[in-house]
Order: sequence, then C-alpha cells, then structure tokens
Amino acid sequence: MWGEKSIKAFEDQMAVVELSDEDPLVRDLHATLQRIGGTMKICKIYQVFDRDPQFEELVEKSYDGVHSHIMSLKKVLCGVSTYNLHERHNSLPTNFLKVFKKYLAELGYTSRYLNKSNANLASAAALDEDIIHKGVEFNFASIEGKFYGAYTVAAQDFRIYAKRDYNKPYRDNQAGMLPPKLAQMMINMGEGLVKNIENAQNAGTTRYTRLLYDPFCGSGSILMESLLCGINCIGSDIRFETVDGAQTNCDWVQKEFEGPAKHSTYETFEQDVTAMNPQAIEQKYHPTMIVSESFLGPYFKKKPTAEEMRVVQKNLGDLYKKAIQKFAALNIPIVFAIAAHKHGIEYIWNEAIEIAIAEGHLKYAPLIPNWILKRFTPEEALTKGYALDRRTLIYDRDDQLVAREIFALVPGQK
Repeated sequence: MWGEKSIKAFEDQMAVVELSDEDPLVRDLHATLQRIGGTMKICKIYQVFDRDPQFEELVEKSYDGVHSHIMSLKKVLCGVSTYNLHERHNSLPTNFLKVFKKYLAELGYTSRYLNKSNANLASAAALDEDIIHKGVEFNFASIEGKFYGAYTVAAQDFRIYAKRDYNKPYRDNQAGMLPPKLAQMMINMGEGLVKNIENAQNAGTTRYTRLLYDPFCGSGSILMESLLCGINCIGSDIRFETVDGAQTNCDWVQKEFEGPAKHSTYETFEQDVTAMNPQAIEQKYHPTMIVSESFLGPYFKKKPTAEEMRVVQKNLGDLYKKAIQKFAALNIPIVFAIAAHKHGIEYIWNEAIEIAIAEGHLKYAPLIPNWILKRFTPEEALTKGYALDRRTLIYDRDDQLVAREIFALVPGQK
C-alpha cells in the first residue's frame, strides 16, 4: 500500500516510511490503518539519534517533539512502548514516564501514565483511554542501528475486527475461517497488482470498474472486507449453504458498518470452481482480480503423521491445479491462499500448484523488496513468514497444524 520507494528503513516487524502530507493515505491515518489489516499502529517520528541518547536528552527531545500535540490538553495521559532495544533499556518505560511526569508538572501540566511496570502499553488500555486524543504514547525503537523517537497517531481497533469475525450472523465452523485482517491484506495485495499493471500500461484506470472475484467464497470473509474497502465483488462456492451464508454476511456488513460498504455491490452464486467457465465469467462480470482462499483440507481429529499430511496435500493438489488453470484463463492478477501442513519445524508444501502456475504462464509477483530479502537466509525468511524458495507468504499460528500459503500471481507471456 505504501509503495517500495517510500520504505526508508526496515527492522523485524517495523518499517520507516516517508510520505508527503499531501498523500491521500496521510490525510486520514485512522482510516488508512483500518484498511491495511496487518499493521498495529502508525507513529510519527520526531527524533532520530545516531546513538543511544542520554536520558535527559531523550526527555527534552521527546517533549519538544510532542509539544504541539499535547499543548491544548488540561491533563495528559502518557504511555511508552519500546521495540528492538538493548536489554539495558528494559526499565526505560517506567523511568521515562516518571521523569516525564515531573517534567510536565514543572511546565504546568497534570498527567497520568498508563503503563503497568516496564511492559509496553497494552493495546486495550490505549484504546479504552483514547490516549491518541487525550495524551501521547511514546514509541522508542532501534531500527538499522539508529534510535527512533516517535508518537502514535493511529492504532488498530481490534474490537472492530473481532465484531466482524465473531458477530457476523453466519459462521461455518467446519471450514477454516479466514481472519478479517488476512482477508484485508490479501485484498490490498490484489489492488497493488492491478495498479502495477495499470502503471506499466500507462493507463489511468482499468478496463472496467474494480471488481474482485472470490471463487471459494465460503462464508464471505473476503467479500465482506472487499465491500468495506469500497470494492465491488462477486463470490461463488460449491455449497449452496455457504453461498447463502455469504450473502447473509454481506447484507449484515452493509447494514452494520458505515462508509464504503453501503455503496459497494456484491453478488453470490453456487458454482464448483473446477467447472467454472472463465469466458462466461469474463463476459458477464469483467473481474479485475481474483482474491481467494481455497479449501484447506479435512479436519484432523488427532495429530497426523507426515505421511498422512503428504496424502492430504496430494489429494488437494488436483483441486488446486484445476483452480489455477481456470484462474489463468481470466488473465487477471491472482492472490490465492492454499494449505501448507506443518510437521514440527518443517512445512509440507503442495507441489502440484507450482506445475499449474508454470503451465498457466503465470508469473510470481514480488511481495517483499529484494534489499530486504537479501538480509535473510531461506531459514530466517521462513521464520518471518516468507518462503524464499517458493516466493510465497506464510500465515500460521504456533498451535495450528495447517498454515496458509499465499501466492501472488500475474499474467505472463503465452
């Protein structure tokens, strides 16, 4: 969403991004953050130190950096979060807040800090207290050897995501339910691929109005997030029950949430993806991107062996291969999540999909800048969610046996 050229520095789970105040993404950072999905907060940098600053210097520079932000407040709420700092900074949150509180008192402010001990400020406390508008959350981080001071200007509201995930009227507990954040990220990836093609063709717009197609729509997680992003969408699935449930959920989103969802359109229909007629889909709907999560395989009642996982992957391979063949015929960008089974620290991949991608003359889209990837070995990259050899993103949780492997593909030369 930010664009590779805007990324100026990178550290594990953090990035420094340079944007103009005129950038549309900057004008409403809260709305931007709720659209990104995987980003927890956006902070404005007020000071960069080439070395660890002296404590007194850090307090003074921090006040100078946030003065205009807090000057109109009668009482200032304060919090601190630290990232990637040396262990000698373990007590920084508490020490900083105590001194900063005294510093503010000398200047005529009353204040209260929200941290518990030396732990980072809890997201729930920050949201409940509305610290962004009623105070300041300081963020201190070491990024590429420099010490950054910044304050939070937008924070992700996890409660909204929970509402969309757990309060939607239809839930299919027999299928792997795509988290709303991941659905958002996949949609953003699809949007990025479409825009890259537009830019390469020097086109101001696509042939048609943006339309997302999810051929494995399930209960409608991707369709719901598409509507909330203001992108028209269509979805299909092999089971009528899930298609009907997806429609119920999309209706609910349009009634429950203000904003783009109310002005976006959707359509759902029953269809086996292996029987899809790409020409008919193109003629009727003119989709501009496919964003979808496939069937992830059967539910394991007990922990499977590696051989049992390989059997499941082999069985899934036929579905994945046929799906990719159908998708490729539409000649549009594809963001597609499939199953990757975890056996200990190893992954059992699906090999059939790679063959289908080659046969469909699809190209892997770059997902992470090369200057970042060059820092990691394949093993290190995998721990950070990127399968270097497969050029895919991995989304998983420690307590799950099935991860999601995400492919980003664009049409190639035939």
